[in-house]
Amino acid sequence: YFPIAGQIAWSIIFIYLWQYATYRSLRYRLTRTRWRGIRCNLAGNAASYAWKGTLYFLLMILSFGLLTPFSLSRMISLKLNNMHFGARKLHFHGSPGGLYKAIMLPFMGMLIFMALFVGAILMLAYNAEHAGYYSEGVDEIEAYVSYFPLALVAGLIGLLLFSSFLQAAFTRWLFRHMQFGDAQTRSTLMGAKLLGTYTTNLLLVLFTFGIGRAWAEMRLYRATLNSIDYTGDPSLHELLQDTIE
Repeated sequence: YFPIAGQIAWSIIFIYLWQYATYRSLRYRLTRTRWRGIRCNLAGNAASYAWKGTLYFLLMILSFGLLTPFSLSRMISLKLNNMHFGARKLHFHGSPGGLYKAIMLPFMGMLIFMALFVGAILMLAYNAEHAGYYSEGVDEIEAYVSYFPLALVAGLIGLLLFSSFLQAAFTRWLFRHMQFGDAQTRSTLMGAKLLGTYTTNLLLVLFTFGIGRAWAEMRLYRATLNSIDYTGDPSLHELLQDTIE
């Protein structure tokens, strides 16, 4: 009797189960990760995280993406502040405002890039149409559609640029606000480095017809992980096993 309400209800239930599974799967991976017999762990309640994660996810949708940095920072904080390595807890103090500042420049750059390319393509199509470049049987819509491949390439370039610099800024923000004991983590990952990795990975996957995907993923992991460092003494020799269930 209420099809729209039913679809909304099932969507919320799906999001809740997805968030619940995300938390449980993270706990599974952490508890199976050990170093010198000392394991990682994830405290907290998966059901509680799932309800909060569902709320933050809905905020992203209802705000048309404007509250995405706010929601992401809150969801990340809920997970990282419950992580343990042995008996020692990880501390994360990143704020939504800091994330907004970190991604503002890449986001504005993406908007300017796309606006310039779309404007240039529309201008080329307009000039070509009015200069008599097309035959008389070609209408105005066909003139603009003929530039679709160029727009597609421009969109791909814009996506690579945006993804690279946004991911680099996000990674630097994430590790800048992470602390483990007396050790403060940091990342020096730059957008240009990530852009080169993404571009060569794309070519690697295309020219190997997908066979090189595993190598591409490892190259991306290596580029990201090699940028992570820390200052201070983590005092790993003092670590004891946790008593979390």
